[in-house]
Amino acid sequence: MDIKKGVFIFMVSFFMIVTTSFSSALVSKDQTGKIASLGSNGSGPYEGRLRVYIVKPLSFWKDHAGANYQYFFVDFPLIKGRSQNKWDEDLSINYLDTYSKTVTWNGFFFKNNVMVIAAVYDARGYLKYSYENEGAFLAHYLDAAAAARPGETAYNTVNEDFTHTVIVETVSSTKCPYCPIMEDALYKVYNSGKYPFYLINMVDNRNQVGSNFLFHPWEGYNQKVVPEAYFDGGYGIMVGGDNDTSHYIENITACGKRDVHDLNLSLSVAYTGLFTLEFTVTIKNNEESHHPLKPTAPYNNSTQYLKGKEYIFSTSTVDPDGDDLYYMFNYSNFYGTATYQSGWLGPYHSGDTVNATLSWNKKDVFKIRVVAKDSNGEVGPWSNTTAVSIQ
Repeated sequence: MDIKKGVFIFMVSFFMIVTTSFSSALVSKDQTGKIASLGSNGSGPYEGRLRVYIVKPLSFWKDHAGANYQYFFVDFPLIKGRSQNKWDEDLSINYLDTYSKTVTWNGFFFKNNVMVIAAVYDARGYLKYSYENEGAFLAHYLDAAAAARPGETAYNTVNEDFTHTVIVETVSSTKCPYCPIMEDALYKVYNSGKYPFYLINMVDNRNQVGSNFLFHPWEGYNQKVVPEAYFDGGYGIMVGGDNDTSHYIENITACGKRDVHDLNLSLSVAYTGLFTLEFTVTIKNNEESHHPLKPTAPYNNSTQYLKGKEYIFSTSTVDPDGDDLYYMFNYSNFYGTATYQSGWLGPYHSGDTVNATLSWNKKDVFKIRVVAKDSNGEVGPWSNTTAVSIQ
């Protein structure tokens, strides 16, 4: 394997001290936005993440073996600019409601050599590692996907063998001699047409947008090695140049059997001329949700944060069934080399505000987030992060 070395792999010799206390105080949520509303039937909304990819089925870029890349990643059209920290759009769709979004995207492509892929990932996150015990990231598992070329409308596939269309994201580099082995094996499986999945080939040294996403420890995969393949957002992970197609098929079919949230997803793509695409994503939520809603991002009114001083951060959420809630706070610097996780704290009544007293003994930028679970063990999505710069 070709081990990636650079700014994303180094150790920092400091740690964070956190002391935590909680109370049930009423605090305004206006600073971080309202908690998503419950549906008319009392169930919670579907909370997810919409990620859209632009790919070229055949790229002019060549891999280490001299072959043209297939299903080459080009862009995330939902984001603007090239230095983003988030590549997905947050979704909150009440039971039986429909979400729709139309986007116009410009780029250099030929009409017959471009594809749009829409993927809906669960907002709930699961701790995974991109390589052995390195590269911790929050995996968001796929619930639905569809892909279309200009002039097409496509739908998420559901049949007796697959609960949804699967997504496979590969990580490659033109400098990696093992990468073509993984790519060729996946091309064979994809081109067989036997399995409902889409392939996205991210070449980290040929696309800065994809590279930023792959290496991001909070919103991406905290990438450490190539080649690597992520199945359904990290539900399955394969590392190394494996030419046995059966191993990829095993991962694809295992993903296809997953119990996913019931969504209707459609994607329509039109070529409007002058290297411009217009696409529409439509999602209908067909299933109730009963896990706790996404909490508000931990917030504090301070304008400056000093080393060694204590600060109170507040959060809250609700449970659709009114169950008592437990909260877990997580804090980390950007590279994940200084982290803290509180464990489950509670119980607290649904809707109560929880206060955490935090302090740090070193200067750095830290991100704070929180997750809730109810008394039945149902875990909700992690909150958005709050960044604090310790002076």
